[in-house]
Amino acid sequence: MPTPSSPPPPLVYPRETVYFVLAIIASIFTYFLLFISIAGIIIAAGLILIGFMAHGIFMGTIRSNAIRVSEKQFPEIDALTKKLSNAIGLKKLPDVYILESGGFLNAFATRFLRRNFVVLYSEVVELAYEEGKEALAFVIAHELAHLKCRHIL
Repeated sequence: MPTPSSPPPPLVYPRETVYFVLAIIASIFTYFLLFISIAGIIIAAGLILIGFMAHGIFMGTIRSNAIRVSEKQFPEIDALTKKLSNAIGLKKLPDVYILESGGFLNAFATRFLRRNFVVLYSEVVELAYEEGKEALAFVIAHELAHLKCRHIL
């Protein structure tokens, strides 16, 4: 038995130093990956939260600045949306909004907090009315098809 003042015993195995260095390298690599994965999870969670909040603000902007299509506002578009939704088998009717677009021609479907929305830009609605109800039906059916096929998920 060595005394406290005696030198340490020689290595038991000839390659013990090599194995020790490899264990240190593996440990450093493992801790590095652990740090990156924890930081990565935190960053990913933050990005998801920022995306969710941005989408919520966008939907709030639409709901506050657009006109919701209903039986009282744009009843012909409301009836057309109901007819097309039933025709393609949508179980729940989406909320449809008409938004002032400033000259842009667009329409889109989106989903927020388990609710589906279709947003028609005012220029598209105006142009579709000029072309006839078939053009408007095409635009609405296209957006409803995105909802039906779950493209927005």
